[in-house]
Amino acid sequence: MFVCNFEQTYPYLMKNQLLYVATNITQYIKSLKKSDLIATCLECEKEFRLKDSFLFDGTKQFKGTAELTRQQWEQNLETKIEGLKKLREKIASRSRISAATSGGGQMLEKILPALKNFQMVSADWRFLGSPIDNIQFHGLSKNKIESLTFMEVKSGGSKLDESQKQIRDAVNDHRVKWRYL
Repeated sequence: MFVCNFEQTYPYLMKNQLLYVATNITQYIKSLKKSDLIATCLECEKEFRLKDSFLFDGTKQFKGTAELTRQQWEQNLETKIEGLKKLREKIASRSRISAATSGGGQMLEKILPALKNFQMVSADWRFLGSPIDNIQFHGLSKNKIESLTFMEVKSGGSKLDESQKQIRDAVNDHRVKWRYL
């Protein structure tokens, strides 16, 4: 927010030109220190007078407080970069584990009815794959279907996705229809 007339305070800065920065940055900083301009902090959104702030020429070697601040920022940046590297490694590791368990789960859902200790008649099962894995037609192998079971196989702590939850709810709420085309 400008409290003074820009053109009167900074006659060497042309308002209609694309470049507003003075070629003599030191002179520009001195004029800002004498101005009544008010700025807004980007972090806390509080207003402050530029003449009360710490201004310096970033194109030259930093001095005093500016150099200490630059070093702190650099250290904080290095710490954040290290944290991001660790996070990337953790995510990559989780991805590999998730892919392995997901692949194992996909294989399991296809071969589950063929396993010896699977306690249901494998001839009664049909593999769908998506959005649910299997449907069991209880009694199909005996030519007398008594009921249907929709089954989703999960492994590795996986959970139902939204469409699978909706299918579960539709079945539980008896919102299932038969159509003959």
